[in-house]
Amino acid sequence: MKKEAVGVRLRIITVKSEKVLLTYDSEGDFFFYVGGRLEYGETIEEGAKREIREECGEDTTFAISKILINLKNLREEKTLNSEIEIS
Repeated sequence: MKKEAVGVRLRIITVKSEKVLLTYDSEGDFFFYVGGRLEYGETIEEGAKREIREECGEDTTFAISKILINLKNLREEKTLNSEIEIS
């Protein structure tokens, strides 16, 4: 059975005590934000939480305060930016 595909990439900017969490790739010698692909049926918030736990450990505690969305439609050369406050 073919798994449904979702073409959404997540990048989570994590800030604590004025420091930003980054992951290091030693093969490519570069840093990047924690993240990955949104899985079929997940909300953006659920996907962000899953990615943080996958990359930082299941016992990681955190709170999401804001979700920023940047959607790019490359075919039509349009961009939508949005911000969602989490209470």
